[in-house]
Amino acid sequence: MLEVTARDFKLRHFRQGDADAIVKYANNRKIYRPTMEMPYPFKRRDAVEWIEQNRAEKARKHPGMLSLAIVVDGEAAGCIGLSDIEGHKAAVGYWLAEELWGRGIMTRALKLTTRYALNDMGLRRLCAHVFLFNRASMRVLEKGSFKREGILRKETEKDGRLYDMVLYAKVR
Repeated sequence: MLEVTARDFKLRHFRQGDADAIVKYANNRKIYRPTMEMPYPFKRRDAVEWIEQNRAEKARKHPGMLSLAIVVDGEAAGCIGLSDIEGHKAAVGYWLAEELWGRGIMTRALKLTTRYALNDMGLRRLCAHVFLFNRASMRVLEKGSFKREGILRKETEKDGRLYDMVLYAKVR
């Protein structure tokens, strides 16, 4: 997936010039709290490393991950991607600038990414792990036709605390 344009956003691979916008939107405690691997505070060097990691992964013959910028008004204001791509399955994850919440952007980005993963990449199973407190993300997944498979007790440690995660999946 090189580039997909929707009504009010675009999905594309990250570019070096995205670093400042990523920091602008990702350096937010409300973004950090429900994500599993994002640092806080989120600094420019984190954005540059993230972009480089994605560029290197994209160049691999069999990438283990795919990350796409969610571009709104010319700025990378979020991310959606696949990780742990192996065989027939992958995990999906995402974040979006707080000021864009509630507009349906993430649901549409998830649907586009899911369609690409299942149809073009030939994957058969996509899963998502969501913090039990993250109702908005659960709703995005449900609107994207993901099904709740169960609760993983004390699945993730973050900030010295263990959290339950809800497992969602879409299979083809």
